[in-house]
Amino acid sequence: MFNEHGIFKLYSDQQIILLIGEGEWNLEASTHCINSLNSIINDFNTTEFAAIFDTSKVTGITPESFEAWYNAIQHWSAKAATRIDNPSSPSYQIFLSGMDDYFKSIIPFKYSDSIESAIQWLNTLGYKGFDNGLDNITQITNLYL
Repeated sequence: MFNEHGIFKLYSDQQIILLIGEGEWNLEASTHCINSLNSIINDFNTTEFAAIFDTSKVTGITPESFEAWYNAIQHWSAKAATRIDNPSSPSYQIFLSGMDDYFKSIIPFKYSDSIESAIQWLNTLGYKGFDNGLDNITQITNLYL
């Protein structure tokens, strides 16, 4: 087993999950993050939730990592998603666009410029959460491993 490569921070509030990712991701970091996300989803008091993926600082993912993420998102019951990233950037096109193609085919999906605009869009769709931003929201991270 390898050390984790790729940093994540997870936040959840009411009906919204926020994932902030950085760096180059391998399978170990992806598995850790996916397991943490699954735990959050299982603890939700609702099946109606939405997700924000801030991948603007993700610089790559391994093929095994992509496969793990793609398999995971097919089992989640998110009803809407938004991504903070530049969809024209080469790293996005190479590593992440396939996941968003899947999202776009099954749920409302949008690119956002910031965490605040992502939250605002999901709030307009009826998803509650992050009324006071990220202040006082518990964070799950692998930053300290």
